[in-house]
Amino acid sequence: MTPEYRALTAWGDIKVLGTLKGGARSALVKIEIGDIRAVARKTRDTDPSIRWLASVCAIAERCGLICPRPLPSGTGAMVAGGWRVETFVSGIPASGKDMDRTLPLVKRLHAATRGRIGQRPGHPPMAARNSAAPVNLARACRAEFPRRGRAAVHGDLHQGNLLVTDGGRLAFLDWDEARLDHPGFDLNVLGKRPSPNLHAAYETEACWRDEPARARQMSKLLLRLTRRPSGGSVLRP
Repeated sequence: MTPEYRALTAWGDIKVLGTLKGGARSALVKIEIGDIRAVARKTRDTDPSIRWLASVCAIAERCGLICPRPLPSGTGAMVAGGWRVETFVSGIPASGKDMDRTLPLVKRLHAATRGRIGQRPGHPPMAARNSAAPVNLARACRAEFPRRGRAAVHGDLHQGNLLVTDGGRLAFLDWDEARLDHPGFDLNVLGKRPSPNLHAAYETEACWRDEPARARQMSKLLLRLTRRPSGGSVLRP
């Protein structure tokens, strides 16, 4: 086993099967732990953050979703050497019609967690983040989805993060952006007429640390979308 994967032995006698496509934000490796197939992900999150995620995934499954469940290591820790491990979910890529089926399930998750869970450690609401390109996301959310309190959101819903299992059920992948936040971050991308303002604002914040080029691009788009005749915008200087 190469040194980069040595920390994964915290989960037992493992076999590395190969890398998986995972985008710019995380390295994904398919592994076997005995006869169990799993996925190892590089992470900056802490144990409390992944334990929060595990509890939300359990609620999501009761709401009808399938999630990759975080797995504890042999010592009970959820993170070891910058890695975390989750169950492997098999399926086929989702279609646009499959995305339409997610809306009632996501609303069920929001209802089941609204006012009932705390914030995910290390993942403040988007509107409270103080990045190099701060945006007034709370204002955008209230305008698009008024009268909705904070709930557990997936935070990165798109067709590429959705699988259809052999039984026809929907599996949501990549919960790295999950947190307690305004449901509009999920509902915006699932609606028939998504708000370009809210999408651009979210992408600016979510990408700033790991995908700065895209963040700058979306920040410029947001500025164009939200500029007022008086010169104001939802971007703070």
